[in-house]
Amino acid sequence: MVGAAATAYGGWLLLPQLGTALPWLIGGPVLHDVLVPPLVGLVGLALGRLVTNRLRLAWIAAGLMRQRHVAADQG
Repeated sequence: MVGAAATAYGGWLLLPQLGTALPWLIGGPVLHDVLVPPLVGLVGLALGRLVTNRLRLAWIAAGLMRQRHVAADQG
């Protein structure tokens, strides 16, 4: 209940500045979702070609899949 009240109060304070804040509120998540997953994929492709040890490659793949999962949850 307190969290909902704090969110409503924050929204009320943001209302007069919505014209300037809206691009930041929308642009941040969109930019994050457009940049981070492709970069993680490209790093995975590059490391997959550069790393020859199969065990290290498995650990790198697991770490990159975790990063993609975290990036997807934030979006």
